[in-house]
Amino acid sequence: MVGAAVAAFVRAVYGRETELASTTLVSYLFAVRRFLRLAFCEAEDPMSDKHTSTALAVSRAQRVARPRFDARVPFPPSVVQAAVSDQFADLAIRAVCAVAWDGLCRLGSLIDEASPEGCRPLQLGALSLAGTATWPSATVVIQDKMSARGERVVLASDPGSAHHNPASCGAPFIVQRYMAWRSARASGPLWLTRGGLPVTRAMVAALMNRHARHGSRITGHAFRISATSWLYGAQAASLERIACLGRWHKASSVVTYIRETGCCDLRAEHAAME
Repeated sequence: MVGAAVAAFVRAVYGRETELASTTLVSYLFAVRRFLRLAFCEAEDPMSDKHTSTALAVSRAQRVARPRFDARVPFPPSVVQAAVSDQFADLAIRAVCAVAWDGLCRLGSLIDEASPEGCRPLQLGALSLAGTATWPSATVVIQDKMSARGERVVLASDPGSAHHNPASCGAPFIVQRYMAWRSARASGPLWLTRGGLPVTRAMVAALMNRHARHGSRITGHAFRISATSWLYGAQAASLERIACLGRWHKASSVVTYIRETGCCDLRAEHAAME
């Protein structure tokens, strides 16, 4: 299957059979290699469950074999800004949207974490507030499938901070507002709705898709892809700056998250906003 997927990849790139960026297809091949290594070479890794890792590798290979299909299409910042500003939506869901965009996060990593009992909601202690009343900041410790030891998502409102996202939708401020309510409640899941339910990916997707345009469907991974594409294509941020914001170890890794087909649309929206 992997051999067939590689052949399809080569035909798609050199035969111009796909509308997707070549970096998109390359990212699939890197993911296949990564998940196969997790399955058979890294016994101490939490992702070493061979069934899960192999299934992930196969799914990525299938994406390469079907290069025209990618549900994780980038969305413009106007969509997330509309979702975050939606006064009829639950504050916790709006805060998750803001953090996922500003922190270039995979939605699943921001909402769930691994535990001895399996997957559970990210807990309250994972988030801490800092900064000042004028320039609030926050840190969220998440577990990511590519970095099982944890990552520190730093959200800074101060434009002078290295962690400030120039395309921010105000995550530090809405998190500060949310935590004023959440910290008065019992410990447990970090993201709780007013009704006491843990926020799920389906809740976030429902809010985002309510504000999406042209009938497009937004997925959890699209936050990381969209913010990266927007920073690179419309904000002209350097790969090094994006790598810092998205916690990539190498700036070259950022390239696989840039959707060239999406950058044109994002640049057009950016020009319309000015």
